[in-house]
Formats: sequence, structure tokens, C-alpha cells
Amino acid sequence: MHRLFSSALLLTIMCSATRFPEAIPLTSITTKNVIKALTGFFSVFGLPKVIQSDQGTNFTSRIFSQVAKTLNIKHETSSSYHPESQGVIERWHQTLKTMLRKHCFSSGCSWEEGLPFVLFAVRDAVRDSTGFSPHQLVFGHVPRGPLKALKEKFLWPVPPAGSSLPSYVNAFQRRLKETNQTAQQHLRTAKASMKARFNLKSCSRDLQVGDQVLLLNPTMNTLLSPKFEGPFDVVSKLDDRNYVIKTPLMRRKTKVCHINRLKLLHVKDSGPSQSGVVATTVISTPPEDPDVFCRASAVGPPTTPWSCNSEANKNLHDCLTHISHSQQVELQDLIHSFQELFSDVPSQTHLIAHDITLSDPTPVRMHPNRASPHKRELMKNEVEYLLENGLAKPSTGSLSSPCLLENKPDGTYRFFTDYRKLNAATDPDAFPLPRVDDCIDSVGAASFVTRLDLLKGY
Repeated sequence: MHRLFSSALLLTIMCSATRFPEAIPLTSITTKNVIKALTGFFSVFGLPKVIQSDQGTNFTSRIFSQVAKTLNIKHETSSSYHPESQGVIERWHQTLKTMLRKHCFSSGCSWEEGLPFVLFAVRDAVRDSTGFSPHQLVFGHVPRGPLKALKEKFLWPVPPAGSSLPSYVNAFQRRLKETNQTAQQHLRTAKASMKARFNLKSCSRDLQVGDQVLLLNPTMNTLLSPKFEGPFDVVSKLDDRNYVIKTPLMRRKTKVCHINRLKLLHVKDSGPSQSGVVATTVISTPPEDPDVFCRASAVGPPTTPWSCNSEANKNLHDCLTHISHSQQVELQDLIHSFQELFSDVPSQTHLIAHDITLSDPTPVRMHPNRASPHKRELMKNEVEYLLENGLAKPSTGSLSSPCLLENKPDGTYRFFTDYRKLNAATDPDAFPLPRVDDCIDSVGAASFVTRLDLLKGY
């Protein structure tokens, strides 16, 4: 089995049995260039029976499938966002980049010039998992390298007498067979050891059709992006590790996901909902991952949640039964003294205004993004809510930025405006930060220090 992976202008190949690596520089990683590079590799080592690759478009294209079918090669793809399915070549990428970086820094040449030397060194190194070097497992002998040439210069080997070509071939085949058997035994031992270490912190999980799950999002653009999306329904089970989930609001209605990206949704009712109050459910994760915690709307379609503080204030006494009576009275007086902070409509301050100065006088104009009818309806409701409560007003200015909806872990949406292009053309405000040593000196030998104390000291 050969494992393939395409990176920027480099195609890497590795045999899963002998760990023999290959890296082929390419001008582009299109399907035709990849097939041409693989043809040259197969002409030297022969056609494989199975090829495993990632889900790049150059490997999943119709042309690549036809070539694999014509050559009677079974093509398998790894699970998306699950590098463990081809961990051998992923670990090889780290080694290759580290060796190329050191070679380029020490020699001053480009990585294309140092690639053959790096490959020679890697193929001649003994692997811990097999106990032999890739060169020995493929060619049956240690290749003649710089160290061997230096050894021959001082100790010229004497060829054995009476050796013939048939005896050499028989000895070569016997030596190669014994070497591969020993390597396979070492490889099985290494796999069992790695499996035992991995299973120390893992447990078996099984999902059923119809279960609701949360999907891990490993490509978060910002820290405010949700780590988990959902909930989604499990449509079918492909095997013990891969499941098909229903994603109605995405481009693809269904998606195949590995079990490591899915978390079972546990729902706990927070009590019967009253009229006009949206009931909430608590979403928690299985015991093996208690770090995920979010809330989801249990009534109606997923929309942007609006505050219902007035309903909560009416039943404030029922929510404070877990504290003493004196604490209840004190907390109720505090909340009633600042009713403007606990209203249903968010308030806004008029004490300060922020001026935006553009470095480029050209107005920033961006067209609105396309959205599904469901999302357009949600955006319309959100805009009407902002206009009715005075949080926004119609604009006829020369600036224009699109509004978007971002999926939240609880299944609702976050309404926001994409100001990235506008921020790129904005002059930043110069605000001097306080010196830490001056702030520390100002508080002296205080036992308790708050942020307000530090600001006063500055």
C-alpha cells in the first residue's frame, strides 16, 4: 500500500510496509501532473495493489479514478480532519521539513537542491518500527554511501572466490525474505505498543441512527468561532469509526465524519416553560470530554436568542431559593436598583463616541453575500429587531459591508457584520499602555489587588 499526500509543489509517497519514502517536486499539483509523477514512480517499483490518499481534488477527480481502475489499483481516501488515518506519512512530513530546514540553513542552497541528499539519508536510516532501513527492505542490501565509500578507501574488500550469478541471486532472495519477515515482526510489535499507549486515554464509543451529535470544527477562524457545531442527526453508520450525519444548512445535505469529530448530545430539561418564555436545554458532553458546555434553544427554530429579563424578574424569588433570605433580599434590591441593566432590549451608552478615520479616502464597498431563504429570513428578523429598538438606523452613506450569520454550538446563529475590509483601511488609535512596574509599585504591600486599583495607580 502506498500513501499519498499533496503539499505546496511537492508530492510525497511512502510504502506502508517498508517505510520507503519518496518526494517529487512538481510545478503544480493538478491531477495530470500527479498521475505523471506516480507513473514514473511505479515504473521503477511496480504497480501497488492499494493506494491511500487524502481527499484532495487531485486524488478524488474522475481522471484519477479512471486511471486507478484501469491499472487495477484500489483507491482509498482518509477521513477528513483525521490525520491519524495516515499517521506514518504525516509524521514523515514533519521529519522531511525539519531536515530540509537544517540542510538549507547549513549549506545555503534551496530545498530543491537538498531534497535528494535528505531522501538518501532518510532511506539509509534504521527505523525503530521495523529494525531495518528502507533501503535494506527494498533492495536487500545497504547502498553504497559516503561512509561506505570512505571505508572501501581504507579497507578494500576482497571479492569472495567461486561466486556465481545464480548463487548470488539465491542468496539475495533468501536475505531479502528473512529481512522482510523480521521487519514485519518488529512492525507488529511497534503497532501493538502504540495501540496500547493510545488506548490508555481513549474509550470505545458507539452512536445509533437518529442520535443528535455535535460536530468538531477544527478550522476555527477566530477565537470567537464556535468549537462545536450542531446539533446534527446521525443518518447512517458506515463502520465502527465513520458516520453519516445530516447537515441541512450546509452546502452538502449529508456529511461523512469520523467518530473523533462527533460528540453525543445529552439533553437535560431545565423545567417546564412558561408562556412567552423560551425554555432552554443544557448540552453536555460524554464523561470522557467534560470540557464542552453550551446551551440550545428548545422551542421554535434556531434563531438569534433575545433577552427575556422581564419574565425572569417576575420569578426572581423562585430562582434564589438556594441562598439565604438575607442574601435574597440584598440581591433583589440590587437588581431592582439597576433595572436599566436588566431590560429585554440591550442599552447603549451616550458618554463616548468612536470616530473612524480611513487611511484611504476611497469608500469601502462590498456586495452582500448569497444566503439561503432560511438565513435571509433570520437576517431580516434581526434587522427589524435592531431598527425597532433604536440599535440601528438606515444608512445611505458610501460605505457598505455585508451582514453574515455564523453557526453557534447550540444550533442558533450569531448575526454580525463583516468589517474586515473596512478595518484594513482604518487608521489605528494610538493608546499608551501603562507600565507594569509602575502599576505594581502603586499598589504597594496590599493584600488584595483589583484592576481598578491598577488603573488608579497609573
